Amino acid sequence: MDVVFSDRPSLPLLVRMMNGMERTGRALVRLDVDNLLGAAQKRTGLSDFGNGAFRQGLERYTESLERDARLTTLGRLTARAGILQFLENRLAVIDYLKHAVVRLSLSSRFNKLQPGQAQP
Repeated sequence: MDVVFSDRPSLPLLVRMMNGMERTGRALVRLDVDNLLGAAQKRTGLSDFGNGAFRQGLERYTESLERDARLTTLGRLTARAGILQFLENRLAVIDYLKHAVVRLSLSSRFNKLQPGQAQP
């Protein structure tokens, strides 16, 4: 009896089971844009993504992942986490910029006051 050693380590049982579910055609991890946008909004409590021009690129990216990448469940989880991080960052930046404009506007108003002049 010959013993064959594999260069590939065996995957943990949970990973093998998740990958087996993917092969049945049932995706455990969704990568559709509306689901991702909603998840990012829910996680941050913010809703303004700003200019929607990014959405077309996001749709192309997720479609390519679904069609071309042949991702395992772990790969889908990783991709989803990265996309969610991008969307959460976008929400936070847009929120920060909105408040920065208000702060800048208020700051410039108060800087124009002469000593002893009443605030607007």
